[in-house]
Amino acid sequence: MAFFRRFAYDANSGQCVEFIYSGCGGNRNKFASLEECGLHCG
Repeated sequence: MAFFRRFAYDANSGQCVEFIYSGCGGNRNKFASLEECGLHCG
């Protein structure tokens, strides 16, 4: 199984945070880069 570094917006901190994604399931709050997360959520 592969794992990927992704970024998601954390409403509690008001920042994009890094997490490890397995590639299965999830929601739309996952972005390939910190910059992409900031464009959508910042």
